[in-house]
This record gives sequence, C-alpha cells and structure tokens, in this order.
Amino acid sequence: MNDKMSLIYVTQTGNVLGAVTCNSDPKRQLSPADVATPQFLFEAHPSSPVGSNDFVSLSISASVLSVSPPMDFSEAVFQNPALFSVSGSTPNSLNAALPAPAAAWLTQTSVTIAIPAGNAVSVPTPVFVQLQETAPTTPPPNTLAVTGTIAANATQVILPLTASIPSNVDYSILVLVKGYEPFVVVAKA
Repeated sequence: MNDKMSLIYVTQTGNVLGAVTCNSDPKRQLSPADVATPQFLFEAHPSSPVGSNDFVSLSISASVLSVSPPMDFSEAVFQNPALFSVSGSTPNSLNAALPAPAAAWLTQTSVTIAIPAGNAVSVPTPVFVQLQETAPTTPPPNTLAVTGTIAANATQVILPLTASIPSNVDYSILVLVKGYEPFVVVAKA
C-alpha cells in the first residue's frame, strides 16, 4: 500500500464517506467523477428502527461530492471514514455523535431534521439529507438529495423536498450535519 490517500466527502457538510488510495499515481488529484461514476455507494447500519442489523445502501450522486487532495495515509481514517470530516487536506475526527434521539421526520413534501432540546447548535450548521427508496418496484430507486442549514440556537430544520414523494413507501434517509457523525433512518412518508 502507498503512503497517500484521498477522502471522498459531501461538499455541503465536509462529512467523509470514503477513502481511496492510488498506487499508480499517488499525487494525482481525483475528481468526484473518478470515484463516483455516476454515483458513490455508501453503506451504513440504520440508527432507526433501533436494533436493525441490516445494512442500508445509498447511491450518492457525484454532483454533491468532493475529493480531497492526496494526503498522508491514516489507518484510522481509512478504516472508519464516516467518523471524520475534511477541511482542505486535513481529516478531522468527528468526536460527537448527534445526541439521542436525533431524528428525521418525513412527509411527502418535506423532511425535518431535529436534535434534542438543550442541544441547540451555536452557529448556523449545514445539513445534507439524501432520501432513497428502500425497495423500489423497478430499478433504479427513487433518490432525492436536499440541503439546508440549522439556524444558530435552533434544534431543527425543515427542508422542503424538490419533488413530492409517494406515501406509504419506505425510504432510507442519510442525514449529515456538519461536525457530527452521520446517521441513517428508515421511514415512510
């Protein structure tokens, strides 16, 4: 293995979703298209329903991703990239999981991201949410990404969806809040 790696992260929040090495040209700056053609597969255990051991797979569009410049290899970052964010070419440990019970509520026209009262963010905090139909009747799954900001001193944000989604359909929801570890829930609209 070489001594360089690049981090794949969501531009809106800086949350790292993956790490790659490049033995053939370790100094080459990769693009999102190099690592997500046309999408990047992210897998996680859902935080809700509680006790779920199943993995949820989400296809993240290259258009919402960035790739860091090559940096020194870190075993900790490479093995658990979702526990880090990136700023320039420096990985930063996300030492704070969102306080339980952080939640995502889904309707046909919006998704609400909430953190418990008493844990309000102190500064405006970017949020990225990706919805993906869990069991589509025909591939590919219906996928929708929305972004927004939790206002300073607030505990939630309501993000309007860019398109109405059908009711009574299970959606995997990836929630990224800048500075916090990602969480995934499964919910119906």
